[in-house]
Amino acid sequence: MDISPIPVDLIHHSLWNNRDITLGILRLDQIHPFVSGNKWFKLHQNAVQFQSGDFSHLLTFGGAFSNHLHATAHYCNQHKIPCIGIVRGEELKVDSNPTLQDCAALGMALYFVPRAEYRLKEHGATARSLASRHQICFVPEGGDNPAGRAGAAGIMEHIPGSWGHIAVSIGTGTTIKGMMDAAPPDMVFLGCTSVRNDKNVFLACEAAARQRNFQWIDQYHFGGFGRYNNELITFVKAFHEQFRIPLDIVYTAKMMYGILDMLGKGMLSPGSRILCVHTGGLQGNRSVPGLKEGEKK
Repeated sequence: MDISPIPVDLIHHSLWNNRDITLGILRLDQIHPFVSGNKWFKLHQNAVQFQSGDFSHLLTFGGAFSNHLHATAHYCNQHKIPCIGIVRGEELKVDSNPTLQDCAALGMALYFVPRAEYRLKEHGATARSLASRHQICFVPEGGDNPAGRAGAAGIMEHIPGSWGHIAVSIGTGTTIKGMMDAAPPDMVFLGCTSVRNDKNVFLACEAAARQRNFQWIDQYHFGGFGRYNNELITFVKAFHEQFRIPLDIVYTAKMMYGILDMLGKGMLSPGSRILCVHTGGLQGNRSVPGLKEGEKK
């Protein structure tokens, strides 16, 4: 799939008018209507691995509203790859929400497992049973493996070197690690985590940064992964109203809230050129009460 060129939308705001700040958003959400953002990059290299090996099925993991599951189902449907999703929560069913309904309609076989088993991932009973019957290519939650990281490195091909700061939202850390692997050494990375107190991801990102300037921003997670409040919903609505750019509530909204707050407080130097990476995942906004249709996608 040809994904070039990827647009950059410039954001103008009175918060930084007099400080020679340039703020842009790399619109990875626009590369594909469903396999959007960083998901396409991470899945593509895993699909290459699947197709080059002796595999019959691609199996991955996710929660009830997982962007990763949703994108994987679309990607595999498009490329005719048999796929399986192991979903966290044995109380769930295929028709529990639109995300799972889409996955099933696209041909993904869904298995719902207890949370304790889910934590075991490919070592859980369901995954082991499936692996005994099929030639399984396992893809971790969020595409967090060497193939996913290598795929994420490809995002840097779409970023001009004139940007000095790159802001990336963090879940598993796969995207920012891959991007740092391929970035010029003088580029500063702002890692905006959506997960509360995730020391392992922090250490992995810090190790991936090596000698470069990497800043871990952990004060805008709004209580942890998948959590939000009315303040964040109001921000998503206002951002869309002002800039006509939808933000997903799990990742990009928290990143943009944080970057704008830091700019308002003068925490980023005058003259900075900051590019924020929109990692897509807008389908998850369907679960958020109070968002209008245009604010969801």
